[in-house]
Amino acid sequence: MRTVAAIASPRRLAVQFGRFTDPATPYMYHCHILRHEDSGMMGQFVIVKPGTENQVPRTIAAHHM
Repeated sequence: MRTVAAIASPRRLAVQFGRFTDPATPYMYHCHILRHEDSGMMGQFVIVKPGTENQVPRTIAAHHM
């Protein structure tokens, strides 16, 4: 899948990834240019049920990193 979204930091983005949700298991996004990692072009996100965004922690447990 190729999707591009320009988002100024700090912002939140809501995107639907189908019906499967699991707020405990993070997915990763990244840019293939390694020097971009420190500029926010690499990170993790979780998929949650609509309307539960404010109930999910904003940080991901260290054992998932």
